[in-house]
Amino acid sequence: MKQLIGTIFLISFIFSGVNFNQSTVFSSLDEVNGPIVGNAMGVDFDMNESMSIGYDSILGMLVKAKSPMGIEFRIGFSATDTATYGVDILGGMVEKELKHLYLQLLITLQLEIMQRKLLLELILTGDFR
Repeated sequence: MKQLIGTIFLISFIFSGVNFNQSTVFSSLDEVNGPIVGNAMGVDFDMNESMSIGYDSILGMLVKAKSPMGIEFRIGFSATDTATYGVDILGGMVEKELKHLYLQLLITLQLEIMQRKLLLELILTGDFR
C-alpha cells in the first residue's frame, strides 16, 4: 500500500507541468482560394509560470511566453514550413480591458442611433414642440 501511495505521489509530480491541447489552425488567409483550416493536437511542458515549450502536430515545436498583462506570444518552428507566430489576448487584464472598451463603444453607438432616430422622427413629423 505504501508503494502504491508513493507511486501515485511521484506520478502527480511528473505530470504537474504537462498540458495537452487541441486547437484549430487557420492558414493561407491571403490566398485566392480561401483559407485552409486544420485541426492540431499538442503537448506543452511548463518551464516556469510564464514560459512553456511544446510540440503541435501542425505548427511543430512551440515556445510560448506570457507577459504580465496576460498576453501570450507563441512562436512555432516546423521542418516543413516557415516559422509561425501568434498572439493570444484572450486572458488576464487585456480581456477585461477589451470587454470594457467594447461595452463603452457599444453604448456610445446605441446612443448615437437613438439620437438620429429621434431627429429623423422630428424632421418627418414636423413636431418641434
